[in-house]
Amino acid sequence: MTTYPLLTVTTFLPFLGAILVLLLSSQRSARWIALLTTIATLSATAPLYWNFDKSSSNLQFVESVEWIPAW
Repeated sequence: MTTYPLLTVTTFLPFLGAILVLLLSSQRSARWIALLTTIATLSATAPLYWNFDKSSSNLQFVESVEWIPAW
């Protein structure tokens, strides 16, 4: 288990890119933001592909975070 949140980045990076595209009025800049977001998401998911263990039936790349520490 790594300390870098790969699954969280993979989930929310396209969402952030979509928000940036919605905020921009220029179609040309929206295309560049979409391209850069796609490339960043691909590069963020590459370690998931390379480090996946096909021989293991256990859960891999699990992120565990306490939501409410008082509980």
